[in-house]
Amino acid sequence: MQYYSWGDDFIGDLDDRFAPPLFDHTGRGGRIAVADGAALRTLTTKRMESLLDASLNIVPTVNEDPDFALASAAHNAAGSYSAWFSNLPFDVTEGARMAVNFNDNLRLGTAIETLLAVEPLQAYDLISFGWGVDSAVPYGVLVLIHSDNDAALRNADLLAERLRTALLPNAEARWAALVDKAEVGTEGRAVIAKLFPHPDQALYSIDHFQFAYGLAVYQ
Repeated sequence: MQYYSWGDDFIGDLDDRFAPPLFDHTGRGGRIAVADGAALRTLTTKRMESLLDASLNIVPTVNEDPDFALASAAHNAAGSYSAWFSNLPFDVTEGARMAVNFNDNLRLGTAIETLLAVEPLQAYDLISFGWGVDSAVPYGVLVLIHSDNDAALRNADLLAERLRTALLPNAEARWAALVDKAEVGTEGRAVIAKLFPHPDQALYSIDHFQFAYGLAVYQ
Protein backbone atom coordinates (compact mmCIF):
# COMPACT_ATOMS: atom_id res chain seq x y z
CA MET A 1 0.00 0.00 0.00
CA GLN A 2 1.28 3.48 -0.86
CA TYR A 3 1.29 6.48 1.47
CA TYR A 4 2.04 10.18 1.23
CA SER A 5 4.83 11.78 3.24
CA TRP A 6 5.89 15.35 4.02
CA GLY A 7 8.06 16.96 6.69
CA ASP A 8 10.59 15.33 9.01
CA ASP A 9 9.62 12.92 11.77
CA PHE A 10 8.07 14.85 14.67
CA ILE A 11 9.69 18.14 13.56
CA GLY A 12 7.30 21.09 13.57
CA ASP A 13 7.43 24.71 12.50
CA LEU A 14 4.77 27.09 13.84
CA ASP A 15 4.82 28.94 10.52
CA ASP A 16 3.30 25.78 9.00
CA ARG A 17 0.36 25.47 11.42
CA PHE A 18 -2.59 23.96 9.51
CA ALA A 19 -0.80 24.54 6.21
CA PRO A 20 -1.62 22.30 3.22
CA PRO A 21 -1.63 19.45 2.67
CA LEU A 22 -2.11 18.34 6.29
CA PHE A 23 0.18 20.04 8.79
CA ASP A 24 -1.14 19.99 12.36
CA HIS A 25 -1.54 22.64 15.08
CA THR A 26 2.19 22.62 15.86
CA GLY A 27 3.31 22.68 12.23
CA ARG A 28 4.26 19.01 12.04
CA GLY A 29 3.87 17.15 8.77
CA GLY A 30 3.21 13.45 8.67
CA ARG A 31 2.45 10.34 6.72
CA ILE A 32 -1.02 9.50 5.44
CA ALA A 33 -2.46 6.46 3.69
CA VAL A 34 -6.02 6.27 2.42
CA ALA A 35 -7.90 3.03 1.86
CA ASP A 36 -11.54 2.04 1.52
CA GLY A 37 -13.34 3.35 4.59
CA ALA A 38 -10.20 4.37 6.47
CA ALA A 39 -7.43 6.95 6.61
CA LEU A 40 -4.19 6.29 8.47
CA ARG A 41 -2.01 9.15 9.70
CA THR A 42 1.19 9.11 11.74
CA LEU A 43 3.97 11.56 12.55
CA THR A 44 6.79 9.18 11.64
CA THR A 45 7.65 6.87 8.77
CA LYS A 46 8.30 3.95 11.11
CA ARG A 47 4.85 4.19 12.66
CA MET A 48 3.15 4.41 9.27
CA GLU A 49 4.97 1.30 8.06
CA SER A 50 3.96 -0.48 11.25
CA LEU A 51 0.31 0.46 10.71
CA LEU A 52 0.41 -0.76 7.13
CA ASP A 53 1.98 -4.06 8.19
CA ALA A 54 -0.80 -4.51 10.75
CA SER A 55 -3.51 -3.64 8.22
CA LEU A 56 -2.13 -6.32 5.89
CA ASN A 57 -1.95 -8.89 8.74
CA ILE A 58 1.84 -9.07 8.45
CA VAL A 59 2.18 -8.38 12.19
CA PRO A 60 -0.32 -8.89 15.04
CA THR A 61 -2.53 -5.99 16.08
CA VAL A 62 -3.65 -4.88 19.54
CA ASN A 63 -7.22 -5.51 18.38
CA GLU A 64 -6.47 -9.22 18.81
CA ASP A 65 -6.33 -8.54 22.56
CA PRO A 66 -9.89 -8.82 24.01
CA ASP A 67 -9.49 -5.76 26.25
CA PHE A 68 -8.25 -3.53 23.44
CA ALA A 69 -10.97 -4.84 21.13
CA LEU A 70 -13.63 -4.12 23.76
CA ALA A 71 -12.32 -0.58 24.28
CA SER A 72 -12.23 0.00 20.53
CA ALA A 73 -15.83 -1.15 20.20
CA ALA A 74 -16.84 1.19 23.03
CA HIS A 75 -15.26 4.14 21.19
CA ASN A 76 -17.09 3.19 18.01
CA ALA A 77 -20.38 3.18 19.90
CA ALA A 78 -19.60 6.55 21.51
CA GLY A 79 -18.68 8.18 18.19
CA SER A 80 -14.97 8.76 18.85
CA TYR A 81 -12.90 9.77 15.83
CA SER A 82 -9.55 9.18 17.58
CA ALA A 83 -8.44 7.49 20.78
CA TRP A 84 -5.38 6.76 22.92
CA PHE A 85 -5.05 3.40 24.74
CA SER A 86 -2.88 2.26 27.65
CA ASN A 87 -2.65 -0.86 29.79
CA LEU A 88 -0.07 0.80 32.08
CA PRO A 89 -1.10 1.59 35.67
CA PHE A 90 -2.41 4.98 36.76
CA ASP A 91 -2.67 4.44 40.50
CA VAL A 92 -2.66 7.46 42.82
CA THR A 93 1.10 7.52 43.36
CA GLU A 94 1.91 7.14 39.67
CA GLY A 95 -0.74 9.71 38.79
CA ALA A 96 0.73 12.20 41.26
CA ARG A 97 4.24 11.64 39.86
CA MET A 98 3.01 12.37 36.34
CA ALA A 99 1.21 15.51 37.53
CA VAL A 100 4.42 16.75 39.15
CA ASN A 101 6.37 16.06 35.95
CA PHE A 102 4.04 18.41 34.08
CA ASN A 103 3.97 21.10 36.79
CA ASP A 104 7.25 22.35 38.26
CA ASN A 105 5.44 24.13 41.11
CA LEU A 106 3.58 21.03 42.30
CA ARG A 107 4.94 18.81 45.08
CA LEU A 108 4.34 15.05 45.12
CA GLY A 109 2.75 14.95 48.59
CA THR A 110 0.34 17.75 47.69
CA ALA A 111 -0.71 16.02 44.48
CA ILE A 112 -1.33 12.73 46.30
CA GLU A 113 -3.39 14.51 48.94
CA THR A 114 -5.50 16.21 46.27
CA LEU A 115 -6.10 12.98 44.37
CA LEU A 116 -7.15 11.19 47.56
CA ALA A 117 -9.59 13.93 48.63
CA VAL A 118 -12.28 12.11 46.64
CA GLU A 119 -12.34 8.30 46.67
CA PRO A 120 -10.18 6.97 43.81
CA LEU A 121 -11.36 4.27 41.45
CA GLN A 122 -10.72 0.61 41.94
CA ALA A 123 -8.09 -1.07 39.78
CA TYR A 124 -8.92 -1.56 36.11
CA ASP A 125 -7.04 -3.31 33.31
CA LEU A 126 -7.02 -0.78 30.47
CA ILE A 127 -7.77 2.92 30.00
CA SER A 128 -8.54 4.73 26.79
CA PHE A 129 -9.44 8.33 26.03
CA GLY A 130 -10.69 9.76 22.77
CA TRP A 131 -12.55 12.61 21.15
CA GLY A 132 -15.81 12.91 19.25
CA VAL A 133 -17.74 15.83 17.78
CA ASP A 134 -21.42 16.63 18.29
CA SER A 135 -22.84 19.65 16.42
CA ALA A 136 -19.32 21.06 15.97
CA VAL A 137 -18.60 20.79 19.72
CA PRO A 138 -15.83 18.32 20.68
CA TYR A 139 -16.53 15.95 23.57
CA GLY A 140 -14.31 13.50 25.40
CA VAL A 141 -14.81 9.75 25.68
CA LEU A 142 -13.22 7.90 28.60
CA VAL A 143 -13.27 4.09 28.48
CA LEU A 144 -12.13 1.79 31.29
CA ILE A 145 -11.94 -1.99 30.89
CA HIS A 146 -12.26 -4.21 33.96
CA SER A 147 -11.83 -7.85 34.88
CA ASP A 148 -15.56 -8.35 35.42
CA ASN A 149 -18.93 -6.59 35.19
CA ASP A 150 -19.23 -5.91 38.93
CA ALA A 151 -15.92 -4.01 38.99
CA ALA A 152 -17.15 -1.89 36.07
CA LEU A 153 -20.36 -1.03 37.89
CA ARG A 154 -18.47 0.05 41.02
CA ASN A 155 -16.07 2.22 39.05
CA ALA A 156 -18.88 3.85 37.07
CA ASP A 157 -20.26 5.20 40.35
CA LEU A 158 -16.82 6.28 41.60
CA LEU A 159 -16.00 7.98 38.31
CA ALA A 160 -19.27 9.91 38.32
CA GLU A 161 -18.51 11.14 41.85
CA ARG A 162 -14.99 12.22 40.89
CA LEU A 163 -16.39 14.19 37.95
CA ARG A 164 -18.81 15.97 40.29
CA THR A 165 -16.46 16.82 43.15
CA ALA A 166 -12.76 16.03 42.51
CA LEU A 167 -10.07 18.63 41.97
CA LEU A 168 -7.42 18.57 39.28
CA PRO A 169 -4.07 17.42 40.74
CA ASN A 170 -2.82 21.02 41.03
CA ALA A 171 -6.00 21.89 43.03
CA GLU A 172 -6.56 24.98 40.87
CA ALA A 173 -9.97 23.85 39.57
CA ARG A 174 -12.55 21.10 39.81
CA TRP A 175 -13.33 18.73 36.98
CA ALA A 176 -16.90 19.99 37.22
CA ALA A 177 -15.63 23.40 36.09
CA LEU A 178 -14.52 21.81 32.81
CA VAL A 179 -17.18 19.17 32.26
CA ASP A 180 -20.64 20.63 31.71
CA LYS A 181 -22.36 17.25 31.40
CA ALA A 182 -21.20 13.66 31.81
CA GLU A 183 -22.92 10.49 30.65
CA VAL A 184 -21.38 7.58 32.57
CA GLY A 185 -22.55 4.02 31.99
CA THR A 186 -21.36 0.45 31.59
CA GLU A 187 -21.41 -2.13 28.83
CA GLY A 188 -20.33 -5.43 30.34
CA ARG A 189 -16.75 -5.00 31.57
CA ALA A 190 -16.47 -1.51 30.10
CA VAL A 191 -17.16 1.85 31.71
CA ILE A 192 -17.97 4.42 29.02
CA ALA A 193 -18.12 8.12 29.90
CA LYS A 194 -18.97 10.88 27.43
CA LEU A 195 -17.75 14.23 28.75
CA PHE A 196 -19.29 17.38 27.30
CA PRO A 197 -17.47 20.69 27.87
CA HIS A 198 -18.73 24.03 29.05
CA PRO A 199 -19.38 26.58 26.28
CA ASP A 200 -15.80 27.88 26.43
CA GLN A 201 -14.68 24.36 25.41
CA ALA A 202 -11.89 24.39 27.99
CA LEU A 203 -12.16 20.60 28.12
CA TYR A 204 -10.63 20.30 24.66
CA SER A 205 -7.41 21.88 25.93
CA ILE A 206 -6.89 19.00 28.38
CA ASP A 207 -4.42 16.34 27.24
CA HIS A 208 -5.52 12.70 27.32
CA PHE A 209 -2.76 11.94 29.84
CA GLN A 210 -4.36 14.43 32.24
CA PHE A 211 -7.62 12.48 32.21
CA ALA A 212 -5.63 9.36 33.08
CA TYR A 213 -3.44 10.72 35.87
CA GLY A 214 -5.83 13.36 37.20
CA LEU A 215 -9.28 11.80 36.93
CA ALA A 216 -9.13 8.03 36.41
CA VAL A 217 -6.55 7.21 39.09
CA TYR A 218 -7.17 4.14 41.23
CA GLN A 219 -6.02 2.88 44.60
